[in-house]
Amino acid sequence: MTAGSSSPNLSRLVETMRTLLGEGGCPWDREQTLESIRSHMLEEAYEVADAIDQKDPEALREERGDVLFQVVFQSELAAKRYGFSLQDIIDDSCAKMIRRHPYVFGGPKVNSVDEAIKAWEQAKAKEKKGRSVLAGIPKALPALLRAARSEEKISSLNVPLQGHDEARQASCQAFETLLGHSQQDDRHPEALSKAFGNLLFALVRWARSLGVDSESALRQRLDLVSNRVQQAENDPRLKLNKTLWEDAH
Repeated sequence: MTAGSSSPNLSRLVETMRTLLGEGGCPWDREQTLESIRSHMLEEAYEVADAIDQKDPEALREERGDVLFQVVFQSELAAKRYGFSLQDIIDDSCAKMIRRHPYVFGGPKVNSVDEAIKAWEQAKAKEKKGRSVLAGIPKALPALLRAARSEEKISSLNVPLQGHDEARQASCQAFETLLGHSQQDDRHPEALSKAFGNLLFALVRWARSLGVDSESALRQRLDLVSNRVQQAENDPRLKLNKTLWEDAH
């Protein structure tokens, strides 16, 4: 990517990154690889999500800048290893968005969000022909989010999913199975782990059948627990007890 091939601000960021990676640059930056900074991208993305949840515009501006920096950082490392540039990434992204929005760029129009989603999935299916519908879900996603996204993708195959009652019954059955394993005198860790996994996935399916985002629901609960812990830490009159796990009234 040449300095003038994108907006001046983006070019400035690219040149800054190249200075950091060049002779006389930052020793830490120069030692990094795509693998070593992988977690940094995830952390920065989560910080953006936190800023959105907090409705903090200043933090959102800063954290999005950090994500953009990570994109440029990784692009420069990828250019050295694989030979494609940031401009190649931008060009590919523009082409993909045009392909997947045919109803915007010259194709038949759509009249609803559902139709737009269907058109997107159809365009994507043409690109990914021969690949599983679940192949595009990153395995690095948080497990609850990955489970919910898997349910969404499976539904696009017109596979009949469980309704409210069926999902509830499946969750109850999974809980009873886990309870049985946990009450055995000779507990088997592998069996317990499998039973917990079955229960958690069943609960995600049940939540989705009710229109509940399981990832957001658990995050809200964790925020409540965090607030209670901080209150107890800041006020010696408060004590942490079983109410930590109970619903607030």
